[in-house]
Amino acid sequence: KDEVNILLQQIKDTNDDGIEDWLKYYKQPYVLSSLNQFISNIDHEIWRKSGGNTNNAEAAHSMVNREGKQLKLLSAILRGKRYDERCYKTIEIHNKAGVSYTHTDKSEIKRTCGSITRKGFRNQKNKESVIDLTNDELSNKSSSKRKLSPSTNRKSSKKSRKEPSENDNEILELEIEERKMTLRERAIKARTAEVEVRKLEAEVEALELANLQQKQKV
Repeated sequence: KDEVNILLQQIKDTNDDGIEDWLKYYKQPYVLSSLNQFISNIDHEIWRKSGGNTNNAEAAHSMVNREGKQLKLLSAILRGKRYDERCYKTIEIHNKAGVSYTHTDKSEIKRTCGSITRKGFRNQKNKESVIDLTNDELSNKSSSKRKLSPSTNRKSSKKSRKEPSENDNEILELEIEERKMTLRERAIKARTAEVEVRKLEAEVEALELANLQQKQKV
């Protein structure tokens, strides 16, 4: 923290144009604490694990949008709660058992092993190609298409259907009620519009009758 203050003082001593405004902004506690872990009250381990960009926040927006968009307020709150509970459960499982949400091992050791395996396959393939090119018999053989063996059909595993939870049923009931209310509002608006149209038609007919009566008098 002292080193940060010394650095800010050194920047101030430069007396460059606009340096006072720059320091005035970056010396604000919430700005400075968001840029330096020694000024911030966040635990250092959490600070190091968190990213230095907004990619996680952007990904969260995309994922939560799968729950639905343009929802009613209550439905959005309940679906957001369900999404948060699922995320917390995933994080808890990952922290306790080391199983990521993709069910695949993405650790540094696993990636290194995969890289070594791929490198071995590439080297073996290169050796085979060199042997094939140096073989004299290949020059006498006509090129023939290699027939591919038919792939075996894999049986698709049947996914077990999960029974809807009470929370899901509650959300569905609320959505049904909201749709009913929306339909009722539309019906009321349609009736109101119909009444207005009839009223205008009656006024037009009254005006036409008045005009006819005036013409007859003339």
